[in-house]
Amino acid sequence: WERGSALSLKNAARARFIPAPGRVTTAKIRALAGRLTPEDLDQLEDDFSGNCGQLERARILLALGRWAEAQRTALSIPVLSPLPYRMGEPCCLAMAEAATTGLTPQTLDRARAEADEFPYLVPIRTVAEAVEAARRGGPGGKAQAEILLAPVRKMAAWDLDARLCIAAYEIVVSRPQ
Repeated sequence: WERGSALSLKNAARARFIPAPGRVTTAKIRALAGRLTPEDLDQLEDDFSGNCGQLERARILLALGRWAEAQRTALSIPVLSPLPYRMGEPCCLAMAEAATTGLTPQTLDRARAEADEFPYLVPIRTVAEAVEAARRGGPGGKAQAEILLAPVRKMAAWDLDARLCIAAYEIVVSRPQ
């Protein structure tokens, strides 16, 4: 816990974001339990302020399977760092693309670079890659997806965002194409 908290503080300082309030964490837990309604999400709009809040909103939308809205949210994240793209956009966009039209190489490259820079985004990027592998199908498609997901599944024991990403993966791969 102490090590994770120290890492979170370090990342927060580097990315200059404001941690989301407790109501957002509650919303993520309710989304995982299948008990979050669109009305509940609408009531949280004031809590989704700044970069961190918008990223949290995109994560919740991904877990709910609302891909178009998650993509719009990811694209609306403002520039808060000197990086050549908006932090959070490529990883969330990668997940939304994987769930709908398939990942573009450009989006996945940017998501990989972003997850290298901001480790807490790794589950989103990894699940996007797993969705893409599962969608490719063929011999070993789902097996490759499970290999990719193994570390995220381990993280899900203590990381709520990893659980949300796994839930999003399950929604996507169980939906008929």
